[in-house]
Amino acid sequence: MKEIKLHELQNIIEEAGKLVLDIYNSRDFHVEVKDDRTPVTEADKASSAFLVSSLRRLYPDIPIISEEANIPPLSTRQHWEHIWSIDPLDGTKEFITHNGRFCVNIGLLENGKSVFGIINDVLDNEILWGGRDVPTGMTRDGQPLPLEDDGPVPDNKLRVAVSRFHIIEWELRYIDYLRGLNYDVELVPLGASSKQCMVARGLVDICPKFAKCSEWDTAAGQAIVEAAGGLVVNVETNGELRYNKNGMLNPPLIFFNRRIHERIKAGDKTFLRFGKGNR
Repeated sequence: MKEIKLHELQNIIEEAGKLVLDIYNSRDFHVEVKDDRTPVTEADKASSAFLVSSLRRLYPDIPIISEEANIPPLSTRQHWEHIWSIDPLDGTKEFITHNGRFCVNIGLLENGKSVFGIINDVLDNEILWGGRDVPTGMTRDGQPLPLEDDGPVPDNKLRVAVSRFHIIEWELRYIDYLRGLNYDVELVPLGASSKQCMVARGLVDICPKFAKCSEWDTAAGQAIVEAAGGLVVNVETNGELRYNKNGMLNPPLIFFNRRIHERIKAGDKTFLRFGKGNR
């Protein structure tokens, strides 16, 4: 991968967002249920078709994995050095209920690692990006913006991003675990990959994701969070999160912002001591 064509990728993800938004505003769209019992709309399908065709034109030699397309077997994928991992509409349930929090995600994988990501938070018209050798950046309505800084945060304060749609028991136990360490924990309900964007921007500290999620849900966000100085941890191993596996489901994982990552690097491992034994 010689070059990230950032301007072109910004244009592609912006146009995909407009396509999704037109369908959202029509309030008249068809919803189906897939074999895994998750919903899919015509916006998911239209965005996927547009992103796949656009990325193929921009990078004809890089294969693409989309949530809304057939996934080739590992015997084929294991030979791919680079892969685009895309979620054409992250937050389909939020889209259907018309509560306004959904995103378009484009992530780039290299040998099983997330190395670049760009996310369009559609209704806010905010685009956030970052990756290896690509500093984290942000635009709103096409205008560059600084990453927001919420100012100094007390050492005992933790802002934890949680799903607005559902939260599972294991995530609640992790939150109780943090409170048991005498942290003042504030829950911040957010939808889709906007949780990961808020971690990258330093507006929340931690985002545990122990419920079912797939590679395309995190590929873009991981690269952005890590480019901003944060950390993403596989809770099963306390190691790195890997991609292009036999199955597309992620293990349980946690996103940490730069502030918490600095504590971990300084030797505070308490954030990582919550694993299978706490289920």
